[in-house]
Parts: sequence; structure tokens; C-alpha cells
Amino acid sequence: MNVSKINYVIDLILIMCFIVVTLSGIILFLNSGSFMVLGLNKIAWLKMHTLSGFLFTLLVFIHLILHLKWLSVMTRSFFKK
Repeated sequence: MNVSKINYVIDLILIMCFIVVTLSGIILFLNSGSFMVLGLNKIAWLKMHTLSGFLFTLLVFIHLILHLKWLSVMTRSFFKK
């Protein structure tokens, strides 16, 4: 698999993780106590929120490592002006 395809897959998973973290965070924020939303209880929502948050964080670091050269070039270009 080439670098472009790896970047695409990582970015796609990042978007999905972002959506899950955001929606589960909103659901957890708006509901207090024990609750059921879409057939899932609070514990399930918390687990989904936490696991997708960890995966999101890991993938952000991988994404940054894959783009380290670009970040370096852009940073040098930015400070030269």
C-alpha cells in the first residue's frame, strides 16, 4: 500500500472516530443518571466514547508523523517570511 492510500485510510478512520467521539460526548453531556439511547446504556456510551477517543488520539499522532516532512517545510517557510 502506498503512502497516499495509507493517509486516506487513516484520515477516513479519523473522521469516523471524530464523529463517534462528538456524538457520544453530546449524548453523555445531555443525559444524566442512567439512560438508554439507541438501545445502549450509559456504560456502553462511555466505553464507546473512551475507546474512540483513544483511537482518535493515536491516529492523530500517526497522521502527524506521516506528515512530519510537510510540517517541517511549512514551518521553515512560515518563519522565513
